[in-house]
Amino acid sequence: DSSYKDLPQVKNAIYNVLSNLITDEISTIQTMKIITKLYDRLAHHCVDLAVKALVNQGVGSPPVPFCLYQMGSGARGEQFMLTDQDHFLVYADQEEEHSKEMKLYFSLLGKEIVKHLKQAGYALCKGKMMASEEVWRGSISEWRQRLRHWALDSTDEQILLGHNFLSFRFLYGNHPLNR
Repeated sequence: DSSYKDLPQVKNAIYNVLSNLITDEISTIQTMKIITKLYDRLAHHCVDLAVKALVNQGVGSPPVPFCLYQMGSGARGEQFMLTDQDHFLVYADQEEEHSKEMKLYFSLLGKEIVKHLKQAGYALCKGKMMASEEVWRGSISEWRQRLRHWALDSTDEQILLGHNFLSFRFLYGNHPLNR
């Protein structure tokens, strides 16, 4: 039920739960599972708030189904404390005539998601591996092309991008699109 303004309080509440789990000598594996679920709920809520913020700004609702995925330590469930943001956005393909509007909407949504996650306590990714960056959002077709490019153009940078991408986990969105 938290709003944008009180998102930082949620982080503090999760840290209190973590402290209690450690004090109660709950196993590391079990603690990571519990904390990951809480962080997932926080991130999911941030995406909900970001979508609502765009509606309230007059931008509207998502024009097509989309999914948000976490990468890195968040995707692997290896966070005790909030780390940086590592995520990407995938949205359904649309007819070419609507692609400009789609790109604009999801650009705004990516930025809004980053803003809300930052407010919640997630640091910005220094490597800019976030849905606010064009390379970390796109339609299914764009992702297919991007992945093919990363596979065929094996520069050090492309290998890093591909490696980080491959440690991903579905966090939010349309389940049929995710499949």
